[in-house]
Amino acid sequence: MIEWYIIKVLHILSAIFWMGGSIFISAFLLPAVKKSGPSSKELIHNLFNIYKLPLVLNIASSLTVILGLIQYWKTTAGYQQISFHFPGGIGLFHGIIFGLIAFIWGHAFQSPNSKKLSRLMAQVQDKPSTEQFLQIQKIQKKVIFGGWLTLILLFLSLLGMVSVHF
Repeated sequence: MIEWYIIKVLHILSAIFWMGGSIFISAFLLPAVKKSGPSSKELIHNLFNIYKLPLVLNIASSLTVILGLIQYWKTTAGYQQISFHFPGGIGLFHGIIFGLIAFIWGHAFQSPNSKKLSRLMAQVQDKPSTEQFLQIQKIQKKVIFGGWLTLILLFLSLLGMVSVHF
């Protein structure tokens, strides 16, 4: 029984880290980077290449999803019983769907766009050329939009998950 509590705690902690990291990036880091322009090049380099922020968030999101699916498997007797038959089951199901969409969105779109932005900013010497500036702006818009979309999906997932407890 203790292993299920450990799985639950690790699922919650990794989800907190995933959502917290997403909030930090979308609400604080990206607006600061956009406002700072090329002077934020070293910060982005350090976060992405030294501290591996995207990798750490990808690990946290993967752990969240894997542990969540394990819990759902236990709750539904190996995916045999649909979760709609217990209180909060519909909310839980929707929470899982929103969480999976956030996970896929993050890995398929956010991560590659963030890497593109990091590489582009690393190419800038003192001041970006007009072409570099336009490319950076275009990718920044995608990353900012994607970040907020991820947060909305994670929030909807969280609402679904907590519905089980009401």
